Amino acid sequence: MPALPSALNRSISVSPLRRLPVAIAFVVVLLALLLASILGYVSWLGQQPSRAPGLFLGALLAATALAVPALALIWWLDRRERETPWVFFGAFLLGAVVSMGLALLVTGSWGSGLLQSLGLTPADAPFDPLSQITLPLEKIGQAEVLKLGFGRAIVPALIEEAVKLLALLLIVLFLSAEFDSVRDGIVYGALIGLGFTVAETAYYITDGFLRSVSLSFGQQLAARFYFLGLNGHTLFGALMGAGFGLARQNRLRG
Repeated sequence: MPALPSALNRSISVSPLRRLPVAIAFVVVLLALLLASILGYVSWLGQQPSRAPGLFLGALLAATALAVPALALIWWLDRRERETPWVFFGAFLLGAVVSMGLALLVTGSWGSGLLQSLGLTPADAPFDPLSQITLPLEKIGQAEVLKLGFGRAIVPALIEEAVKLLALLLIVLFLSAEFDSVRDGIVYGALIGLGFTVAETAYYITDGFLRSVSLSFGQQLAARFYFLGLNGHTLFGALMGAGFGLARQNRLRG
């Protein structure tokens, strides 16, 4: 068995992963999440025209380039208790690959069918709040507007936060030695949120082009990186991580 890098070996040696059953469980869970995430990406891209993968890759590279300042700032914030780059960038990839892939899987054809069966996704004609002139409230019905608003505004946000929370829990549970303070929580939460932002931006650029044949690189990038990526999912992820970090810090002190 090849030797692990010294920094990564140090992180694992003081975590629950040093026990073989826990290490096996971690590998199994991570592989299952990766497979599900890849399925989410493949199922979405498989339903798009042949140019979609290339367009998505280009948008992903552009969004990643814009995320570099935020990554640098998070790296600087982590300077007093430096995490190994394997774990640092691994958290970023968890957000970009696992969290976004799971979100695509849940909101895809299989997930939409499940949500529709629960009455959470509207089955009628799409409702756009900007088109209220052509679709006035009295023609839609108040109950339908509430259902559409819940299905379009609340459910997607819950799904996004849930998949980011799942990625954060992987670090909390399996790399507990690397997660022992509020600062650690902010760093890991922000990295997962930033990774999610990068992948989500690429998704919306690709989806917008395929729907309207208009490449909205500038609009999407400006809308999602107006604070150099330190907004939206990155901010929410940092706040979520800070909560876990505070709980972990208080537990250690107690």
